[in-house]
Amino acid sequence: MIYVNRTQIEKPAIFESTKMVEEFEKMKRFHLEEDYGSKFKRYRFSSILTNSKIKEAVKHLFNGKCAYCESSIGANDFGDIDLFRPKSGAMNTDGSFDPDHYWWLAYEWNNLYLSCQVCNQRYKRNNFPVKGLRAAIMGDLSVEDPLLLDPCQYEDFIEQHIGYEKERAIPLTERGNSTIKILGLNREELLIARKKELRALDAAIKTGPFYQASQDKKSTGYDMKRIDRLISPDSPFLACKWANYWVPLTEAKKGYLPDYLPFYEKKRVFKSKKRTTTQAQITSVKEPARKAYSLDKMNEGAKNEYFGQSRWITKVKIKNFKIIEDLELEFSSTDTTNKIKDFKEPWMALLGENGTGKSTVLQAIALTLAGEERLNRLNLNASKFVNRNTNEDSGWVKVYLNDRKTPITLNISKSSNSFSITPKAPQLIVRSYGSTRLFSKDPDNLHEKDFLFIENLFDPLVLLLNGNKWLIEKINDEKLFPEIAKSLSDLLSLNEDQYFYPDKDEKGNPIVCLQLYPNKKGIPLDDLSAGYKAILALGLDIMMGFGQIWPSIFNAQGIVLVDEIGVHLHPRWKMRIINALRKTFPGINFIIATHEPLCLRGLEEGEVILMNLDESKNIEIITDLPSPKRMRVGQLLTSVFGLYTTMDPELEKLYSEFYHLQGLRKMTIDENDRFEELKDILKDDIKEDPVTGEQRLEAMLGEDMREMLGFEIIEQKIADYKTGKSRPNLKDLKKETLDEVKKLWES
Repeated sequence: MIYVNRTQIEKPAIFESTKMVEEFEKMKRFHLEEDYGSKFKRYRFSSILTNSKIKEAVKHLFNGKCAYCESSIGANDFGDIDLFRPKSGAMNTDGSFDPDHYWWLAYEWNNLYLSCQVCNQRYKRNNFPVKGLRAAIMGDLSVEDPLLLDPCQYEDFIEQHIGYEKERAIPLTERGNSTIKILGLNREELLIARKKELRALDAAIKTGPFYQASQDKKSTGYDMKRIDRLISPDSPFLACKWANYWVPLTEAKKGYLPDYLPFYEKKRVFKSKKRTTTQAQITSVKEPARKAYSLDKMNEGAKNEYFGQSRWITKVKIKNFKIIEDLELEFSSTDTTNKIKDFKEPWMALLGENGTGKSTVLQAIALTLAGEERLNRLNLNASKFVNRNTNEDSGWVKVYLNDRKTPITLNISKSSNSFSITPKAPQLIVRSYGSTRLFSKDPDNLHEKDFLFIENLFDPLVLLLNGNKWLIEKINDEKLFPEIAKSLSDLLSLNEDQYFYPDKDEKGNPIVCLQLYPNKKGIPLDDLSAGYKAILALGLDIMMGFGQIWPSIFNAQGIVLVDEIGVHLHPRWKMRIINALRKTFPGINFIIATHEPLCLRGLEEGEVILMNLDESKNIEIITDLPSPKRMRVGQLLTSVFGLYTTMDPELEKLYSEFYHLQGLRKMTIDENDRFEELKDILKDDIKEDPVTGEQRLEAMLGEDMREMLGFEIIEQKIADYKTGKSRPNLKDLKKETLDEVKKLWES
């Protein structure tokens, strides 16, 4: 991270425009002069910041680089306009959440920063920790003591907070440590990119006297053209480069020190004739050791360690677990080179027929993340999970997380009924759901609530929690209930006039209602349709579990495993469930199993894994599947699920038999009788070629009314051409047909 002087760019005039003033006043009225329902609604900020002049100004200000990690943002990928102080609530390192900050800075020029999508959407999000109290609403920000370094605050660079040992960022202060963790400045793709840049700079410097003198070689001089290019303002990772090569760069540049790293002014005293000073002598600091924590014992230290950085699953390895002999699964990677419009936390969707191991994978992950003590309290016999078809006596599961070098490991043995897990304490929140999800109506089952829930994945009779009761209990929490209400609105994809709110029934008992229609009474949760209830029950159970640790559902991180995610859902909800869950729980890793093509809507390329059994009945996985995002249901079934056709299997047999008999040169009496029988059965599908008189089958084409009519127009044009009713040349016929189909689609 380097210092960026905002005064070098003039604030775009649009910030003084009438439209911007109106947007601010509208936002201010919503938050300060709210009507009853607004506190339960999520404010929908204007898209005015997508204005091209604002984008260009921000990109120019930060020299086309991420303000945080200094990665170059490509010409075809603008990156994100990030709000340094978030607009929809701010989270501290202990997990506490302030929902009313910092909306009033949403359209403030000095709060806009250029960020890569990974820094902004995967790491920083709503994280903005401060020491002590936050500023009052619309108050003086100078009273705050932020833990996140501000790239545009000169005072934050007078002292060096972050050093580098080669490509790795090293915290030198508390603020440096918080900044590295919150922004993920040591994520793998950054280390690789920094290392590449350092090699290039090293090659340019090694021709100079600083290196050659120590080897008694004659210097050919520094490659200044290359050096200047590698430390130009738009070059990536300048802080890392100067930290590693400050001495030779200062010599090569004849005492020049960059104004984007003010703390180097203190080091002008360097005048060593022997030129033996190294970066290790300048900032020899070891990266602090990772502190152990347990979600069962969230003291202050554990909270800071847990909430201080993002974590998710990157890879899973399974050996001799139930029907799986040897399997490795990787989450689709997301790095700064991705050219997607909206960053999404990677999901993993497991497809396959029954018996291919989908549920087994979910169970393996759930057991591994449960924590040893908790897992052994569930009365599951570990020896029963070892693969029976192998001669080996043991098996294991390894779950790799992004924030640690060693995996969380589950060990099982045929000679022991107990599970062994390393580390023993639970490291992630886990909620697991089997294909049968029954929701409790018992209002007293809330004593069972916990951040970890895997029992339903192994026993379909284990009930989910009573979400309605829990929601009613939260009504009096003026900070938490509105946040839950907003998240539930996201889950159901409600519009801005629809929201959840607290009310009372005829007996005066508290209830929660959904306001669906203006000027009408809200609908109590118990009276909602089955579709709404099914979605809400799952969503509320997730919220109850994660709410034990995370005050803010939007920022919550952990793992949710769902077997047969589309079960009991209406087709409309099957198509919406993935996007709804992603919007509501953007920081949660979901691993799902399904054989429903409609449930693939909302998944990205690389997130779908097909599990099959090969000829030897061993599990094989197929990952190079087409993106399901823009595919239709029929295409999903044929391209992803491996079907040759989506036609009814019985009808397909009749079609095949018809064409087989029709292709025979000579039929027997029985074959001729069967052919006539088929013609009668398929009479509605048979058409006669207007020229040859040949009978052929015409399956219904198109997936909706418009497509069917379009294909009908094309068929008619072809028939007219063949019979001579219309005899234009083929080029004119094509244009005429396209024109008619175009009119149909436009109408």
